[in-house]
Amino acid sequence: MLLNDFVSDLKYQLEFPLPGEVAQLKMAPSSRESSNYYLQQNSHPKKSSVLILLYEKDNVIHTLLTLRPSYSGVHSSQVSFPGGKIEEGESIVQAAFREANEEVGIAEAQLEEIGQLSSLYIPASNYVVNPVIARINKAHTFVRNEREVEQLLEVSLNDLLDVKKMSTKHLETSYAGRVEAPYYDFEGHHVWGATAMIISEFNTLINRFFHR
Repeated sequence: MLLNDFVSDLKYQLEFPLPGEVAQLKMAPSSRESSNYYLQQNSHPKKSSVLILLYEKDNVIHTLLTLRPSYSGVHSSQVSFPGGKIEEGESIVQAAFREANEEVGIAEAQLEEIGQLSSLYIPASNYVVNPVIARINKAHTFVRNEREVEQLLEVSLNDLLDVKKMSTKHLETSYAGRVEAPYYDFEGHHVWGATAMIISEFNTLINRFFHR
């Protein structure tokens, strides 16, 4: 499916109610509660945006994930979408585009917003993350910010939707102890937590028109 056709269908689906938390929780760690549960206890979370970038590579639609470097924070060495904190005066979309420019070198003028998915609270870092879907309008060479990105993962839409890429594992977390966590396996990297939950909602959304 060409990107133009896919984006047209995706915009149509985004006119309807989003799959939301029901879809997100399909890939949630075992200790996970609803976002409302956490927000009732903390009414002042920080806000961030991430970018679900859609582009064509070798006539196949792809999205881009980034492997974070090892550091002392709770998200060390994890795989995520490009993104970060929303600065004062920025919109959700502006923040997502700026962060993508800073992390992987995409000029903001080359990005076209398609829509947004449901927000998601991240207990480990006290952030509400807002996923923005956008396309890039022409061929582009990504430029990795070595300080913020260890590796780029270009994931095809076929791999994103492949149920064989899904599994579960047990792991130790700094905020919930030992949990059972569903994950996606992309290029040998285990994508779990908030990123997996965002992918789950995105997959549910696009499966609507693949199986209609």
